[in-house]
Amino acid sequence: MTDRPSPKATSKGGAEDPPTRKGRFSSWYNDDDTPISFGTEADEKPQRVSPQGSRISPRGSSCAASPTGKGAVEPPSPAENASRIEGAEYADSPHPAWGSSLPEGTPEGCGGSQGSSEDSLPSFSPRGWGVAPSQTSPSPSNTESVTPVRANMAAALVMQQLEDDSALQELNLRYKNLDDRQAAAIATVLSSGIGDRLQTIDLGFNKIGVAGIGPLAKPLAAMPALSTLTLSGNHLGDPGTHALVGAFLKIRERVELASIDLSSNGVGDMGAQALRLLLENCPSVQKVNVNRNKIGNLGAWALYVGSTNSKGGARLFMKNNCVEALMQEEINKQQGGNRLFM
Repeated sequence: MTDRPSPKATSKGGAEDPPTRKGRFSSWYNDDDTPISFGTEADEKPQRVSPQGSRISPRGSSCAASPTGKGAVEPPSPAENASRIEGAEYADSPHPAWGSSLPEGTPEGCGGSQGSSEDSLPSFSPRGWGVAPSQTSPSPSNTESVTPVRANMAAALVMQQLEDDSALQELNLRYKNLDDRQAAAIATVLSSGIGDRLQTIDLGFNKIGVAGIGPLAKPLAAMPALSTLTLSGNHLGDPGTHALVGAFLKIRERVELASIDLSSNGVGDMGAQALRLLLENCPSVQKVNVNRNKIGNLGAWALYVGSTNSKGGARLFMKNNCVEALMQEEINKQQGGNRLFM
């Protein structure tokens, strides 16, 4: 092989510059001085070679390699491809390269010779291979059957807690993720009279709404020893507040409730009007907490009037509501206005 001198370039100063290289592919020469091309500058991705010796392009199309390495020829026909793969059945098999049998280690339900229709293809779900979503995800009927079971479990736990401790005076169900169905189930337990000795019930920060407080309000109001009721952080709103207050007003003569917490319940002016009736008709109430609600000027004034008319002089906590500053100043000027903390 004859030595080919490398090109030399000189700069303006006369010194020789090192030879530059164009692209990432250099030229090599055979014994007969014919260049061997290994690619072009645009051909950046490495080529994958199949077991049969054909070069596979980055996009997945197979093309046979040129014997001289100078380029690619036309891709083979489907018949030629089929002859290279033993046992290939393109017409009927869902896996052309596998034929009627699956390779070892294939997960169960991932295809095979189950027919050529689309029904034979596997249906995948996030919970497992080859299992249809309908087999793993609960159907609407199953979901409806799960909820009463959870409600019955909540009621059973409350029943067990009350039966195990005959001297229990405080029932703490705070942060128990109770919804309306579970609240209704607990109401059934309390209606039996097993919780008559309870003095404090905490149902704060659950998911109890109007549908849950409706059946729960009557047994709560009927408890002869209940003095502290906490329902903060639920979803009562104005309708739920009306339902709760209405249950207490029906037996106002026997109400021993001293403190009620309805903070963070979305209570507005209409709910404040209901609480005014509670203050005026239930002299045992000494403290009402309605912080972080939606009570405006009308509701604040109604609560002030109810506090003034109450025989026990109840204190009201109304911070973080929608009462304007002028209304707050006006209430503070009134006699007994210092019992409202806004």
